[in-house]
Amino acid sequence: YFIQSNLRSSKAFQGEMFLSNVKLLLKKILVVLTCLVISAQLLVYFHNKVGMDFAPLNLVTSPFRSTGSASQTETEDSSFRIINEWVGFCLVLDKEHQLVPGWCNPRAAHSFRFTRQGWLKHAASGMCVMSDPSHEWFVVVGECSPLSLTFLVLNTTTLQTVTGHCLTPVPDTFKGNVESLKLLGAKARSDRVALTDCHKVLSQMILQDENAFLEDRKALLHPPPETADGCDMPALAFNRAPPVLPLPPEEITRCVHLADCVTIVLKTGGRVPLVLDLAQSIKRVLGYHLPMIVVDDAEVEYADGVLDQLLSTPLLTYVVGEESNVGIAEGRNIGVRMVQTTYTGLFDDDAIFDLHTDIAGLVELLDTTDASVAGGRSTTHGHENFIGNFIFNTTLCQDARIYTRGCNWVHSGSCEASPEPIVNFPKCLRCDMTHNFFVAKTKDMQRVGGWSAELKKKEHKDIFLRFRAEGMKVALCPEFKVIHNKKRFHYLREEPVFRDKKRSWDMRYIQLFSWRWGFYKRKV
Repeated sequence: YFIQSNLRSSKAFQGEMFLSNVKLLLKKILVVLTCLVISAQLLVYFHNKVGMDFAPLNLVTSPFRSTGSASQTETEDSSFRIINEWVGFCLVLDKEHQLVPGWCNPRAAHSFRFTRQGWLKHAASGMCVMSDPSHEWFVVVGECSPLSLTFLVLNTTTLQTVTGHCLTPVPDTFKGNVESLKLLGAKARSDRVALTDCHKVLSQMILQDENAFLEDRKALLHPPPETADGCDMPALAFNRAPPVLPLPPEEITRCVHLADCVTIVLKTGGRVPLVLDLAQSIKRVLGYHLPMIVVDDAEVEYADGVLDQLLSTPLLTYVVGEESNVGIAEGRNIGVRMVQTTYTGLFDDDAIFDLHTDIAGLVELLDTTDASVAGGRSTTHGHENFIGNFIFNTTLCQDARIYTRGCNWVHSGSCEASPEPIVNFPKCLRCDMTHNFFVAKTKDMQRVGGWSAELKKKEHKDIFLRFRAEGMKVALCPEFKVIHNKKRFHYLREEPVFRDKKRSWDMRYIQLFSWRWGFYKRKV
């Protein structure tokens, strides 16, 4: 009896425990469901009301302003340009209301802004981006409505929708496979913008605040002359620049000692022996050193004794940044911003002074004329097309799909073939572009903004187009030369860090240059 009684009690206890566990489980499920409902409501509220108070990290200057008021998240000054990071075109609106890749024209109203619902609105038209109803992938703009695409405003470099898709430039023959898209070459076409799976390269975008964009592209804001034949590229509309003129005597301030007036700026990539060669050649020719600012963006280990040689070189400032491979353009910009002297001398790191390197003559010309730049030649350069006048053919440019020699090219030898001599300087001529051996007025160099920072290579024409757009004059003195340190150049070019930079993505930087200056057929 005792055993049977305990057995019955045990069964009853087990039943009670089972019911208790079931009740506890149901309570937990109810709590989880309640949390999910509340989270969903908060997510909707956050997305619709305050999502725009968080700015993407890749904004050059944030187009979003935290207002603390949901009704004010879309503001008049929150517009931005959408720039493709890979080759530099903008996402623009064409006449058919299609979203397409196009020239980042500072004169055209192609800015966007996000609404508080997360829709992407074209600022000028007031219409929002949505899927093209007549096509499976392409996007257009239309009246803002629930049919508009809703974007996640996150810390990202893509324009990604809530469905996980991205805006991506594609050819008009696109069939839906982003992995088949070509990055460079003849097949790398960008005709439309599609809603695709996110591509790790082509979907990368920069959202640049409209005011920052206009400042960055100010060289293109100067009004083109009436002879531009409808061309909206003011920098190239002047196929013949005004002559270099003498300054009035009361405006002349002469440089007494070169070391007090000129700072040499170099960009290098770990090629310290070449830098030291140049510094020693300056001392050998002039009898004293000139201030030098060298920016080195290579990620290399310096050989024993190299740092001692750099430290022992008088007036040499050697800058090694935390970021590697910033590129030629930005490296030079860093150096130019550090210059304190009246003039900035620009050289390649493989240049060598000799008796024909007449820096004093270039400075004398800048002291006494209205020229902003005076330069010469680099011997054994092999690139004579880097010297000459810009020749712009509007017909060829409009017919060309991509940057071509016919659209814009430096007419080799044009400065000497049709000489425009400079008063008091019979060995010098007015010209549009020289080799990377020139001296410039520092204030003018800084005024044009230096080189376009995205051009890690193929940057040469960029700075001279900026001078032209600002109406600044360039002088060429063909008999003033530096030696191209060719033997050491070929030896050091085999260093991996240098070889990789020189052989990678040439076409990409040509396209970045072309889209910045508008050398494309597409005009929208």
